[in-house]
Amino acid sequence: MAEQKRWYTQSLTSLSVMAGFLIMSVSGVVAFVNPQGRIAYWTDWTMLGLSKEQWGDIHILSSLLFVVAGVVHIYYNWRLLMNYLGQKATAGRKHKREIAITVLVSLIVVVSAIWKLPPLSYLLDLNAHVKELWVVHKDYEPPFGHAELLSLKVFCQKTNIPLEGAMTVLKEKGLGGVEPDRLLRDIARANGTSPMALYRHLKPLEAKPQPTAVVAAYTAEQVESQFAGTGIGNKTLPDLAAEIGQDPAQMKARLVQKNLKVSDDLPLKQLATQNNVQPLELLKAALVDAYRPR
Repeated sequence: MAEQKRWYTQSLTSLSVMAGFLIMSVSGVVAFVNPQGRIAYWTDWTMLGLSKEQWGDIHILSSLLFVVAGVVHIYYNWRLLMNYLGQKATAGRKHKREIAITVLVSLIVVVSAIWKLPPLSYLLDLNAHVKELWVVHKDYEPPFGHAELLSLKVFCQKTNIPLEGAMTVLKEKGLGGVEPDRLLRDIARANGTSPMALYRHLKPLEAKPQPTAVVAAYTAEQVESQFAGTGIGNKTLPDLAAEIGQDPAQMKARLVQKNLKVSDDLPLKQLATQNNVQPLELLKAALVDAYRPR
């Protein structure tokens, strides 16, 4: 009679801890280098055939596997762990400096993450920089946040594109499932393409924006009313100044006076990130003398 195979629960939990750690590590590296959500969803970005959302789900579930397997592992090895910790506690009297350094390093990591303190904050800056490297051309930027989640009809309204013309162009390109109430994202996925590619087909139909009336002196309320949700984050300060008839030097002077970083080349959203504020708040500070961003 064949010997019944024994079930090794402790081996299973140990292997599960290792598997969770390895998968979590790989997905963590991908999370470090993948593009910002607005770019990933707009361009239908993937790595190894998986989307940003799928990599995020893998990271969450592998972290859960690591934690659950770790708890089970501790349960089965409780006595050994307590004996080990007792021995280490006794030996710890000889290693006070090492323990203190470990606690200090842990606190530094947590505090640096919360308050963006150097030098560890430089890693966070590197992370932001790596994510922005995916934007090699302005066409990679959506016209506004979460544009892919709008229906074709609403998207056309917000971009001043005639709906009937848009449907005709997309159908002429051989795309199927083009319906006014269908999400731009869903139309793109059904045709094996990206929302960005659909927009590039439609962009020639986009009506040129009407010249903005020049305002002599803005209030914070006027800035919010005029610019909220208009995609200002994709434009530089000089571009915005030219659009609204303001002096770019004066806008930059207001920011400098408020100890805020200034750049002619960075899009407003990147400049806002460097100043730890929202793009709209940065624009308010650039246009309103007495306003300080929140």
